[in-house]
Amino acid sequence: MAKRESTSPDKFATLRREAEEIARTQPAELGRLSREEMQRVVHELQVHQIELEMQNDELRRTQAELEDARDRYRDLYDFAPVGYLTLDDKNIIREANLTAAAMLGVERARFVNQPLSRFIARNTQDVFYLFHKHLLDTQTRQVCELKMVKSDQSEFDVALEAIAARDANGAPTLRVSLSDITTRKRAEAILAQHSEHLEQLVAERTRELRDAQAQLLQQERLAVLGQIVGGVSHELRGPLGAIKNVAWLLKRPLAASDPETKETLDILNREVAIADRILTSLMNYANPKPPFRCKTNVTEILDAAIAQTTIPARVTVIKQYAEPLPALMADPDQLEIVFGNLIRNAVQAMPAGGQLTIKTEGETLRVKDETLGEDFVSHPSSFILVSISDTGVGVAPDILDKIFQPLFSTKAQGMGLGLSLCKLLVEGHGGKIQVTSQIDKGTTVIVNLPVAPGTTRSSDTQAG
Repeated sequence: MAKRESTSPDKFATLRREAEEIARTQPAELGRLSREEMQRVVHELQVHQIELEMQNDELRRTQAELEDARDRYRDLYDFAPVGYLTLDDKNIIREANLTAAAMLGVERARFVNQPLSRFIARNTQDVFYLFHKHLLDTQTRQVCELKMVKSDQSEFDVALEAIAARDANGAPTLRVSLSDITTRKRAEAILAQHSEHLEQLVAERTRELRDAQAQLLQQERLAVLGQIVGGVSHELRGPLGAIKNVAWLLKRPLAASDPETKETLDILNREVAIADRILTSLMNYANPKPPFRCKTNVTEILDAAIAQTTIPARVTVIKQYAEPLPALMADPDQLEIVFGNLIRNAVQAMPAGGQLTIKTEGETLRVKDETLGEDFVSHPSSFILVSISDTGVGVAPDILDKIFQPLFSTKAQGMGLGLSLCKLLVEGHGGKIQVTSQIDKGTTVIVNLPVAPGTTRSSDTQAG
């Protein structure tokens, strides 16, 4: 303010000297005036002088107000919470406030007369180019978000808002505002992450509810099936037993004399055995019993299951048993049912012959030690994997996820309980069963059994 008051009198003194110079160059006419006219002229000059002094005072006040307004504008412009830039039609920075320079970590003197593209991250240059082109084409306000680079080469997120205008000479210019939105972007990213996590939790919970509903429906079906099977089994086992006894009695006197009769009676015995096995499967599935655990040798159970299965000569059996394997704490009778069903299915899937491969191997469970941040082995061979593979017709992908459903079968004469019962018994041992298959190439079933009861696999550890 002191500088402004000292310059104003100098300015008026200069005007005074210029006026006196003009007055000296004009002809003197005062000598022609009378005394009264002279007094009147003097009076007019005094009045005019007073008016000029009043106008000068008004001008000084107006000038002071303008300078105050200019200073306030400069403060608002320079220290605004957002950055302001003025660009020419070549995107050269002509004006910038202190906030814009501070956002980019440069001095304003080094900031001005630089192309704005120099401070825009390379991966968002195309965004700025399209933003600038659309602004000039439409002459309407445009907004975009991009990344800018500070003097230390760090990047931050910025929202650009610009309008097209013209300067005092009529040249096209761009008025641009810069807003640092890095915090907002981080918050949006965190919110998106939480939203995704919430969606995953909802999806997981929905899946759990669906699984629970499916289990309830399964239990209801099992309850109904148990009632039906109990009655049917009671009614059929008596006649089947009678038929088996009669066939045995007839076979003794008739088999030696008539080979055809012997073959017919053998067929009758086999069919009775099949019917009895179906009834047993129904009873086992409808009324599952907890496994009676004891030390069990897996290879012995597999050999027993193979021995009880009729394997045609055109099917080659290959055994790949890993040795030594630890003993399982399992129910040998239930596992024999499981492996017997799986081997029988594999043989039936190769009507033209093929190769049946039965493989065993041990697998070690590794548990995370949170203290040391390292994996450690809980105990050797925590699981035993049994894979049964065939080179048969395979299973179509659209029905692969249905094969474990009860009463679902791809066989013309199948009951659809074999694989369902296998899954039920394996899961009763705390294990898992998986199937992979390719049409015309074959099917592999992998049974994963824990060595010790209560041992569980982590969710990300899958067999096969």
